[in-house]
Amino acid sequence: GHEWPLARSIMTGEIVNGEEYKILRGDGNFGYVRINSTPIRDLNGKIVAGVVMSYDITESRILHEKLLMSEQRY
Repeated sequence: GHEWPLARSIMTGEIVNGEEYKILRGDGNFGYVRINSTPIRDLNGKIVAGVVMSYDITESRILHEKLLMSEQRY
């Protein structure tokens, strides 16, 4: 199958909401993104393109993991 949301939206028509991925960022550090994607269809319903929105959720994910570790200690 097609792994990345945009490819899946274009190839199969799937609408993807809120999938999270760990990525290697340009600065060499890892980060986290939340991705939404949807196909764009012409008037006949044929998929002609796709749109993807990517949100950087690294900071909130790191804070969440720190909170979980803190709770596990106590």
